Amino acid sequence: MNPAFSATRNQLRQKLAKYDVREFATLIIDVLKEAKRRYFGRPPEDPQDSDSGNLHNFSSNTRMDSSELNNRDYDDVADFPGRLGEMRSSGTTRYAQ
Repeated sequence: MNPAFSATRNQLRQKLAKYDVREFATLIIDVLKEAKRRYFGRPPEDPQDSDSGNLHNFSSNTRMDSSELNNRDYDDVADFPGRLGEMRSSGTTRYAQ
């Protein structure tokens, strides 16, 4: 335990410390899959429908209409390879010149 951290954070650190290498790797993979799903705005998958490795519908699942783009909770982030240097934002953070 680290007294500088909150009780909740210490509890979570203790729970993570109980995982073996395989369980921890599975947790990381699950977190990354969930982050990717949220990034592309896909609905949660059913546990019975484990078709997560199938990316043939990738481009059709990531398109949004203009009303969805205007009502997003978060700013856009950089695209995947090929456009890594190009950043987009919703214009909410503008600096005075």
